[in-house]
Amino acid sequence: MQEALELPKELLKEYSRMTILGGEDVWIENYQSMMEYNDNYIRFSNHIAIYGDDLKVEEICEDDVLIVGKIKQIEFE
Repeated sequence: MQEALELPKELLKEYSRMTILGGEDVWIENYQSMMEYNDNYIRFSNHIAIYGDDLKVEEICEDDVLIVGKIKQIEFE
């Protein structure tokens, strides 16, 4: 059905889409919820963890979040 309708996977399943801009910004679409948050570590309920320095939530919406700071590592737990 997905192929017939040409729908992106993230619309049919609970996938997240990440856009990384120059090691300083990470835009996550369909992030679900934030579980832990401090200056060096942000963990989301959909098994994504971001490590870095001076991490901040710059913008947050119901389904999207923009993280800014010095991004060092992204893990999929």
